[in-house]
Amino acid sequence: MTKLTLISVFTFLLVGCNYSNRNAEKVVFEEVKSNITFYKQKPPKNGKPVTQLQALYRGKLVSKNNCLLLESQGYYYNPIWPHDVSLSIANGTLAVIKQNKVLLKLNNKIKIGGGEIGIREDLLKEYKVPSKCQYKFWLVGEMLDQS
Repeated sequence: MTKLTLISVFTFLLVGCNYSNRNAEKVVFEEVKSNITFYKQKPPKNGKPVTQLQALYRGKLVSKNNCLLLESQGYYYNPIWPHDVSLSIANGTLAVIKQNKVLLKLNNKIKIGGGEIGIREDLLKEYKVPSKCQYKFWLVGEMLDQS
């Protein structure tokens, strides 16, 4: 290779790396200080889930009366999240995260797998669901998309 070719390749790589770093959004996480509801599934025994729920939910992640809910066309669900996700503030917006990666943000349209399990008295008691948050439950499976 000629000296000019090597310089050109090096310059291209340097500019490309700087360009990608400039466009990468730095996420700043903060602790959630409100008492918004956030329900999590128990970890699966032996590391494997017992069932695979395969319904698809399309809607928005919203907050109503300090209840974190799934909403679509005026219908609401209490999500029961996988055991390995948490609630955080990411760049000033309430977000569901996993291993410091934002999965879903408040008020964004979402598509998630899972299944409806209705309103169950045992879950209302187990999760100590406030009366203002007593909607049907959605057992969250795979988080597919947000826009």
